[in-house]
Amino acid sequence: MEDIHADNSHDKPRYERGGEIRHACAVFDMGRVVYAEPPQKLFERQDELIKMGLDVPTLAKLRNYLVSRGVDVPSDCLTVDKMAEILAKLKNGGEVCSET
Repeated sequence: MEDIHADNSHDKPRYERGGEIRHACAVFDMGRVVYAEPPQKLFERQDELIKMGLDVPTLAKLRNYLVSRGVDVPSDCLTVDKMAEILAKLKNGGEVCSET
């Protein structure tokens, strides 16, 4: 399991994997950490989060919907600009953006 750290110099929780620091979101249930992972990964658990009484951002819902329909949308495409780029490419029959 990754090490989770609280750090006054960061506004977000972070975790270390292989010496690399990444931002993470944590989901707690009854004082127990259920998930601690990057937001992109966490938002892929949309159904599980909804069952827990939580929700995910609208762009994550759109991304998850497109993925469920067979569109290969990278997990980092969760901003309005990136999603607009994807939708424009889909409309024009082009390829979707790649992971960055």
